[in-house]
Amino acid sequence: METKRKYIHHNDNGRLYYLPEHFTFAPTSLAPVPLLNVDLNDTKNVMSVYGSAGFSRYSEGYVMLNNYPLKEVKVCGKIIGETYKDFDMAGRTNSKNYIMVEIDDCSGNNSTALVKVREALYLLSGLRFGENYGCFIAVCGSVSEYQKRAMVNANSVQMLSRQNNLDVEFNWWNQTLKYRQKVLSEPWVLGRDYVQILQSFNSVVHENEVQPDTDPDVISIHSDDEELQEIEIKTTVEDRRFELCLAIIFHFLNNGCENITLVDLSTNGHLLEFAPPSGIAQYFADAIGELRDYGLLNMDKNEVICPQALYQLAIGAKLRLENSKLQNRPFKLTEFLNSFRPIYAANIDHKLLNGVVTWLLDYDLCDIGQWNYDSKEKSWRYAGRET
Repeated sequence: METKRKYIHHNDNGRLYYLPEHFTFAPTSLAPVPLLNVDLNDTKNVMSVYGSAGFSRYSEGYVMLNNYPLKEVKVCGKIIGETYKDFDMAGRTNSKNYIMVEIDDCSGNNSTALVKVREALYLLSGLRFGENYGCFIAVCGSVSEYQKRAMVNANSVQMLSRQNNLDVEFNWWNQTLKYRQKVLSEPWVLGRDYVQILQSFNSVVHENEVQPDTDPDVISIHSDDEELQEIEIKTTVEDRRFELCLAIIFHFLNNGCENITLVDLSTNGHLLEFAPPSGIAQYFADAIGELRDYGLLNMDKNEVICPQALYQLAIGAKLRLENSKLQNRPFKLTEFLNSFRPIYAANIDHKLLNGVVTWLLDYDLCDIGQWNYDSKEKSWRYAGRET
């Protein structure tokens, strides 16, 4: 752990709070986090935890739940109250108009939550002011503070039920409690998720180097910790460049595939871990060059990197995974890559696609433990409930 001290902002009774620049590596930064209202009301202002060091992340809308940074949340509940805020002038509708909605999910003594909904979104969601009492809605958005209470700034609102529907409520509770137990029950440990992915994924990377007396056909992506520690990480130039390419892909996926300058990317503290102390610039140049050759990244004359093609690949892979699950068919990497071949400049290494699939299953679809990888067929198959 000593090598990670540079990432730590402070230690609160054994719970480590990492520097705000590393928030994007938290699993809670990747997608709206399903929360019960009692947990939403336990979130804290970033600056109350980090002081002025947290201002940048505060301005981006982050809040803290224990040591987890949250960019967006998802909450559900029955509407128990509404207040209309009207900014119209001279009979002209103002885009600032909003409705303050209060919802209750009955999760505890402090189970009500405030939701600020723009008027246009409110109407688009099928809500009608004064006619929504008891409706069960789902809301996604960032969290801010309003009169010393946590408030969700809605960017999406979905009507789940206009009348009492226990099945809908139970499904929401089941989803939220499962995420709570799987992710939020333990403090966030920086790098843990990346290390596990890279170590377990290493068995896929070195498909042709299977040790004797092992079954090379099916590899479970979740191995015991002892088994993970026994995996030998190769340190050849090719392997290190591949790991850096994979880390760069993860970086873009974690950050919504936003554009970034080459300088900012190559000085990212996490990515630097995947380059050797000497020759860092050359390793980054080679890795970026390889990803550009595949057509996954573009870079303009100002050295701004655009990962739009990577994003399209990830979206396509996600849709194919979902279809494979529904149809109980394997997701074959080679077959999928062949369907994308006309779009990309060169044949993409299937191991890089496997990295994208691994990320999607672990962080987007959140059911990686229910899939098996067949190295002989280079395919993923949904195996059903975790054992």
